[in-house]
Amino acid sequence: MSMKKMNERKRTFLLMTIPVVALFFCFNTLPLLKGVMYSFTNFKGFGSYDWVGVRNYMDLFQDVRVGNSYWFTFKLAIVTTIVVNVISLLLAMALNSKIRAKSFFRGAYFLPNILGALVVGYIFNYFFTYILPAVGEMIGWETLSSSLLSSKNLAWIAIVIVCAWQAIAMNTIIYISGLQTVPEDVYEAGAIDGATGWNKFKNLTFPLILPFFTINMVLCVKNFLMVFDQIMALTKGGPAQSTESISYLIYQNGMAGGPFGFQPSECQCGYFLPCDRCNFSDADDSIREKGGAVMIGANTKTNKPAMIFLVLGLITIAFPLYLTVVIAFKQPSEMTNSISGILSLPSSWSLENFREAMRVTDFWNSLGNSLFITLVTVALSIVIHSMIGYAIGRNKAHSKGYNLVYLYIVSGMFVPFAILMMPLVKQTAQMGLNNRFGVILLYVVFYMPMNVLLYTGYLKNIPIALEEAACVDGASTWTTYWKIVFPIMRPMHATVAVLTALGTWNDVMTPLVIMSGGEQNTLPLAQLTFQTQFGTNYNLAFASYLLALLPILIFYLICQKQILNGVVNGAVK
Repeated sequence: MSMKKMNERKRTFLLMTIPVVALFFCFNTLPLLKGVMYSFTNFKGFGSYDWVGVRNYMDLFQDVRVGNSYWFTFKLAIVTTIVVNVISLLLAMALNSKIRAKSFFRGAYFLPNILGALVVGYIFNYFFTYILPAVGEMIGWETLSSSLLSSKNLAWIAIVIVCAWQAIAMNTIIYISGLQTVPEDVYEAGAIDGATGWNKFKNLTFPLILPFFTINMVLCVKNFLMVFDQIMALTKGGPAQSTESISYLIYQNGMAGGPFGFQPSECQCGYFLPCDRCNFSDADDSIREKGGAVMIGANTKTNKPAMIFLVLGLITIAFPLYLTVVIAFKQPSEMTNSISGILSLPSSWSLENFREAMRVTDFWNSLGNSLFITLVTVALSIVIHSMIGYAIGRNKAHSKGYNLVYLYIVSGMFVPFAILMMPLVKQTAQMGLNNRFGVILLYVVFYMPMNVLLYTGYLKNIPIALEEAACVDGASTWTTYWKIVFPIMRPMHATVAVLTALGTWNDVMTPLVIMSGGEQNTLPLAQLTFQTQFGTNYNLAFASYLLALLPILIFYLICQKQILNGVVNGAVK
């Protein structure tokens, strides 16, 4: 390659990288730095402020409410992480074994991941408030006879259940990806040595999928430390502030006009995770080295224990959805506290609840806002993230600068939104971005770390010889990227589109704190407003929840195969 071509290639890579890094710095690193600065001041979010040193941190450690929120958050994160990874690993092994209707089961078990946490939380709220107490009274179990959500000691268990119910799906897919990388000859050699059952898992399977286990553990802890939507839907921090997470407390204090400088100090003390414990490249390396796929427990016969386990597990997925549909179509006069009455079908199927729910929640406007934000975010993410992923992927192996850029961006995965929340609220307001466009811009930044990770990993599958051939033919680096590399990355585009769309569509916190509401409501925000204003009418409420779930359910049913393939592809690469 001539010196002129090399210089042109370097300039193009810099043009791809510098603006994106600047964008990431502006809406990720800068708010983080501002948050750290504000933590040493008495800033109230407006006006002047004075430096107070470590006073906010001293007040923080003396505040019983803050201490309780930290204890609750860490307890929830640790317990839920253990529960999720145990169950998802068992499910992955069952789904990867010799079973019938494998595609159906994988599709069904991934379903909870696509549903909004807020609406799911509302549905489980009804379950814990009415159904479970009715079951407790029927069997004479005093502990269950009253709502778990009203118990100061037991409410956190309900939140664990809901968080785990949704998180298990993604972890299962990642574990399936890991199991499919285990070479079959490993098990053949183990069988010769007499390895069976638990010994086979302990000595063969688990060590080989350890990178995937590490990824799941770290991402679980990170996500559960940020728990917010489920608390909004289930307890709103109660009873007696016993279920206030760090994110929820920051939101409550910050948005209620509390000391602005106190909130960042609250964040700094316990929210960062050491990213050096999670080496994502290990998973990619293990795949390329082992290079084989095996079905755990595969044999000529159907794995009946796995089938029974999976069929029983489907009840936990189908029941909340059945409950939503049945209650949405019932009239208030049909609602009873008995199990038979709760589970019975409506006497007449009417759309009246849906019409009223659409009216009081301004459904079409909220749907339009959600569609606009999601579609624009996905389009920008594919273009921007693939572009910088290409620049980093082609240079980080031999350039310390690009390797540092890669580590800098990917490390953003471990910066929770709660830390950036209050500085971003002020920053976007000052820049006139407290609207849909501001939310889109923030989503592009928030999803950049994961998407860059995926694109740079996938780029290893594209031979650089294709680009060299294009260069010989006189194509510029820009032309080569758009005409050759970008189309080849289509499978990863699909993966990024799916993951980004699901996250954007279901998110509550970002539009809640950035946008002013009203005509800018997204569907999740409309449900939040609905719950606070009309929550006593469960028939109307559940009709509204079903309307919120319907678009993403239709999308999933139509694109189920592509979504699952994309997620598996993303997990593997």
